[in-house]
Amino acid sequence: MNLHNIVRGAITRVNPDIPVTLLRSTGYTVDANRKQIPQYETLTGMAQVQGIDPRDLEHVNNMGIQGNLRTVYLYDNWYGMVRSGKRGGDIIRFPMEPGGEDCDWLVVTQKEIFPNWCSVIVWLQQ
Repeated sequence: MNLHNIVRGAITRVNPDIPVTLLRSTGYTVDANRKQIPQYETLTGMAQVQGIDPRDLEHVNNMGIQGNLRTVYLYDNWYGMVRSGKRGGDIIRFPMEPGGEDCDWLVVTQKEIFPNWCSVIVWLQQ
């Protein structure tokens, strides 16, 4: 049973999904100066963006992360840094406020993961 689909309609009536651009990290290349240049696969989709829970805020503060943070609910799976799995560096692009300019938000950690959706904590990149 997919509980996510059951509650989805009620959630989006209160806080509508927004269109986002998803940059899934595919690794990097190295330029002539031996600088790593990140590479991404670009996708688009809809996401549910919410504020961050106080317990999650405490978690990211313990990671040494400060600034603008959000919780994002997405279909599929996205990653913060997982060095052993060679994953991470995913970026989600969406505005900081409705109608604003798109900003890059780095996925810093997965909060929840299920077969067809996940929630991640993202950090605004300056």
